[in-house]
Amino acid sequence: MSMNRFDCRLETIPEKPTPHLERDGDGNAIFDNGDMRLVINGATGWVDSYRVGGVEQVKPGAFRLDMVADIPDPWFMRACAFPRGGDSFRLADPETGSWLSGLEGRRLESIRAIEDGAVRTVIEVMLCCAHSYAVMTYLLPKRGAAFELKVRVFWNEKQRMLKLCASPAGGIVGYRGQTAYGVSDLAPDGREMASGKWVMVDDGNQALTILNDSIHGSDALDGELRLSLLRSTGYCVHPIEERPLVPEDRFLPRSEQGERIFRFEIQGGSLQSRMEQVERDAASFAEAPVAMSFFPWPAGKAPIAETKKRLQRKLQALFNKENGNQRRLEMPDDPGRVWFVGYGGFPQRRFHIGNIGGGNPLISSSRFAKAKPIIRYGRRAVKGKPQGMGRYVYRGCGLCGCPCRSLCGRMICRLPGGGVGLQDQLPSQGELQGTPQPCLRGI
Repeated sequence: MSMNRFDCRLETIPEKPTPHLERDGDGNAIFDNGDMRLVINGATGWVDSYRVGGVEQVKPGAFRLDMVADIPDPWFMRACAFPRGGDSFRLADPETGSWLSGLEGRRLESIRAIEDGAVRTVIEVMLCCAHSYAVMTYLLPKRGAAFELKVRVFWNEKQRMLKLCASPAGGIVGYRGQTAYGVSDLAPDGREMASGKWVMVDDGNQALTILNDSIHGSDALDGELRLSLLRSTGYCVHPIEERPLVPEDRFLPRSEQGERIFRFEIQGGSLQSRMEQVERDAASFAEAPVAMSFFPWPAGKAPIAETKKRLQRKLQALFNKENGNQRRLEMPDDPGRVWFVGYGGFPQRRFHIGNIGGGNPLISSSRFAKAKPIIRYGRRAVKGKPQGMGRYVYRGCGLCGCPCRSLCGRMICRLPGGGVGLQDQLPSQGELQGTPQPCLRGI
């Protein structure tokens, strides 16, 4: 277990800073930090351009809120796809936007910067449609290509569904989403699909990932991705033959009414980089860390700050193998591959999982465990049964004649012929190729 400490203090400044929002000749809001460039249309409130490294990621009108027709049946039993089209939220006029903001005697534009500092710029957009309102807040960092979008909806509709829509610039070739213990290919045919903390669309080269903290449905058709946010259906409304779904002579409450808040993190980039990073990004975005506020007595020795740069992998499952002397580790951010950890004599307390040069995987034992792990790195077979196809064997010091004799368990030896399959088939010292790498005690 580890903890990070952040010391915060207040500083008095002469006056409150005035946020600056750059606009072009057409009144569009522009944000550019060097890594990404975002343009919000001054007439609609939607994103007309999102560039990462100079490459356009979306078509104009991205991250639009659409209100589509729905039915009272919450299970949607007689169909599997929601209709396209419908009404879109529009930019609120200054009077309506100021009223929605709770302002009295002051009139503000419906697209405005509310924060602009050294860390981030925050842009607020006020929207309305029919009987509902929405506040879209763009949190734009001064570094990096990812930004956060917070959608606060005041929903007062009946038998309507709310969708967040975006069209990738290169169309949709691949459509994926997080599923239990892995990634699932989704069908871009308009049917409603279920996924977990993230969804990704790509054109074979560039990919757009959208992380979330509270939704599970989406659909894609004709190059457009739609995320499902709200459905104002009835409660326990069951279709029975041709009977009316709900009584038509009285008031009936509808679901998901009132104020709702959704958070998304959006990032575009190359397909390979997004596939490698999206799982870890989603975990850090959706699973907020625990924070404690405390005021220690200013005495004693000041702590020394320490920073470690390490490529992290998410451990999804750890369970015993049949022989009772191995552990199997599965990680969804490295799909199609299986990790095996064998040990004997001492229990394993924990693992540090990372990478070393050339993309070679590394799993090392904790400093509190005195075991000498033998780790095999392999690929999953077609039927999902692990096979002995490992390329490297990671062996504890003292087993293979390596120079380092400490019990760090991190010596790496390259094997001839692509490695070995079983523990009892380990090669002798003479069969090892090259000089073993030095002890990686610092990892």
